[in-house]
Amino acid sequence: MPTLKKGSNPTLSKKEKAMVYLLEKLGGEVAGRKKLVKLMFLIEHYDPVNHALVKKGLLDNTFIIYQYGVFSFEVMRDYTNLTRRNVLIERPTSQTQNRICINPAKRIPIVGLNEIIKSRVDRIAFDFGQCSPRDLEILTLEMLRIPIEDKAKYFGEEVGQQIDAMIANKPVSAVSA
Repeated sequence: MPTLKKGSNPTLSKKEKAMVYLLEKLGGEVAGRKKLVKLMFLIEHYDPVNHALVKKGLLDNTFIIYQYGVFSFEVMRDYTNLTRRNVLIERPTSQTQNRICINPAKRIPIVGLNEIIKSRVDRIAFDFGQCSPRDLEILTLEMLRIPIEDKAKYFGEEVGQQIDAMIANKPVSAVSA
């Protein structure tokens, strides 16, 4: 876990910086954990220049197929670390929905984030930032050629395996957002 010196801002890991930078690009907040995880998946595995999935991610997060589509325990760990340190806060908007926001009192300048990562985050935020969490669930599964009704068949499977299988057949192109 990044260190926190008394009276100073926390030091963020590369992955945490990417997450906070993503929220900054989305106006400081995102519609819940589900959307955050799907956007982090796209940052990890979607090449917006070639409109295709790539196996080797930018941040080295591992994603699996889970209850609501693609999921990463590492992304959730980073999110939990950021909320514990009060960098991010989660606000309920209804009984079933929350918004994840950058805490304005703990705003940290994002410095030292690789330009390739920043460029990818910028593009993902622009291309997919307005999608609903459900739309992103469906879209990311379609990118992996997994019909939403079949996701249980792939439960627990690492996304890299699915990308390998698709690349072996032919390049995979994303479904239009």
